[in-house]
Amino acid sequence: MADGLLKEMISLLHVVSISPFNVLDIGCGTGLFTDKLSNLLPKAAIFGCDIAHSMIEIARLKNKKFHLMTADAESLPFQNEIFHMAASNLSYQWVPYLRSAFLEVWHSLK
Repeated sequence: MADGLLKEMISLLHVVSISPFNVLDIGCGTGLFTDKLSNLLPKAAIFGCDIAHSMIEIARLKNKKFHLMTADAESLPFQNEIFHMAASNLSYQWVPYLRSAFLEVWHSLK
């Protein structure tokens, strides 16, 4: 799933020429997809959040350059219009109130 999502993102990135480029991984878990995003966008600031603090701690061990925090998709702790792109790989099915979660990410996007 992660590789398919990355392919879709790559097709969108050909039209983007923004620097700095901030990307959010919602429900980053142990950082597998976050790491793939970092490899795809080496100059980007990669942020990841997950509701499970233990997952954030594992992700933090994998890569110190990510900006990681424990956060709920329905209540993101970011300012409005901070991210150029947001992605989520297999986490929204666990969110009880999708409308709230999508509004949260919408507000965080530039």
